[in-house]
Amino acid sequence: MSSEETALRKYEDMLLGKAEFTMKSPHNLDRKEDSYGSLGHPAKQEQDTEISKLKETNALAVVRYAVNDILQWTPQEAMDCMTVDIARQLRLDVIAKYVNYPADLSRSKDYAWLIHRAFPEETTYDISREAVQLYERVLRGELSRFPKRIFNGENGAKKLSILLRVYISNNIPSASVDELYAIFGDPATGNARLHEAKLYYPCHENYETPLDYLNQALGNQNDDFLYNYYTFMTVLKIVDADMHKEEKDGQDKKKEKKGKKKGKDHA
Repeated sequence: MSSEETALRKYEDMLLGKAEFTMKSPHNLDRKEDSYGSLGHPAKQEQDTEISKLKETNALAVVRYAVNDILQWTPQEAMDCMTVDIARQLRLDVIAKYVNYPADLSRSKDYAWLIHRAFPEETTYDISREAVQLYERVLRGELSRFPKRIFNGENGAKKLSILLRVYISNNIPSASVDELYAIFGDPATGNARLHEAKLYYPCHENYETPLDYLNQALGNQNDDFLYNYYTFMTVLKIVDADMHKEEKDGQDKKKEKKGKKKGKDHA
């Protein structure tokens, strides 16, 4: 019996409640362990990678079986209709543990990625669609916040940009690029908008200012002149505020000295 057939039989046993699902190292690789171990760390790493790939291949065969034979869905139907509840009923949460995921995705929630890995030729994993669907759940209050690591990895900045553009198109649709830079170039106004958009914390975990976030999100439409202008104006306001504070502190110290002097004179 092949390792794939063994994985499918174990999967059926798990669904029937007969046993927990596990995938052990194939016997031919187990027999290599002692000899590989004597060759040092690189050889052991190569062996571990080979084992992981084989387990992943078998896990993806299980996913295809669940979609094609149990649900009798097409791959695209599975991409469109798979929910966390359905996936857990099929125990795909267990199977996902053996599949390689990007750092910014969750094995317990992002089942569209699992389906795409199982059917790479028949499906397209749309980062934009997945990000927007997640954002809509946050806006509806179904999620209190974004999942951890969702904006990490090579696609993190792209997802954040998509969400800010969605917010702008729904809430500031007629704003010109100049107006957007004016809004997000003012830290107080920009932060207020981000709170409204439920993007304040993702923004400040990844960008210094709302202006930096906007400039990234606009992509080819960004304006270097406006970005530099509002960056300068923000710095200028900070410098002015610091100078005003120093001046006020100096005046307060003078008043304090005068008060002490008058107290001595009266004494």
